[in-house]
Amino acid sequence: MSPPRSARRPGRGRAEAATRAVAAAVGTVAIVVSGVFLLRDGSPVTQGVLGGPGGSIVSLGDSVPAGSQCDCRPFPGLVRDAVARRLAADTYVLNDGAGGLTSGNVLARISVDSSTTVTALRSATAVTLTVGANDFDEGSATGCDENLACYGDRIDAMQRNVASIIARVDQLSGGHAMVLVTGYWGVFRDGAVGAARGAQYVRTARLLTVRVNSALRAAATARSAVYVDVDAAFTASAGADRTSLLARDGDQPNAAGHRVIADALLAACHCA
Repeated sequence: MSPPRSARRPGRGRAEAATRAVAAAVGTVAIVVSGVFLLRDGSPVTQGVLGGPGGSIVSLGDSVPAGSQCDCRPFPGLVRDAVARRLAADTYVLNDGAGGLTSGNVLARISVDSSTTVTALRSATAVTLTVGANDFDEGSATGCDENLACYGDRIDAMQRNVASIIARVDQLSGGHAMVLVTGYWGVFRDGAVGAARGAQYVRTARLLTVRVNSALRAAATARSAVYVDVDAAFTASAGADRTSLLARDGDQPNAAGHRVIADALLAACHCA
């Protein structure tokens, strides 16, 4: 999850500045030479990961941004499409989401200076981060008490990792990227699938989701990033039973769920 960033990181009160930053995509105008994209400084990057006139978006995280089980266009692409339409300008997205990643995994992935993702982060105008659920073992859910003692210090460790990820993104982007940290509608299975696992499972999953989202919000706030309340967005869209927003496994969002996440992100960044 540098120096003080309050004057550099756009928040809700600086929405128009953030939109202009995405539109300007400072330092990301590119040319093509023999099929290889070049930044203004001449450094080569892989095609499709740097910004166009509408900026560049990098999506970090787990199977949610990766679009696992949804058989649909996941939310990073939906956000990209909306921004490109709003600005009437090409906007690039690099989706680095992958199934099973923990917060520690994501931090390690962006610590390798030679990686394609790190190259993209250096020119990013917006970064989304969805990670943390895989830091917790679902198998403990049916035997955990209301204090969540079975998860020990993992919540605090996850919060530190997310704060370090945001700090690393800020370092790589020079403070120019707006970072949006999403919460979860449910850390474990939800909807009808979750309910079928019993009342204890449902209680623990809900308690842990609230605690994890609180930690994600705290990490985002501490680093002047934007927290996006996906839990509230899912409830507003579907009520207490989120089955209609979930894939058959009850764990991943379906196409409708990805649309809800994308809309929540777009509302938070005021960029479309």
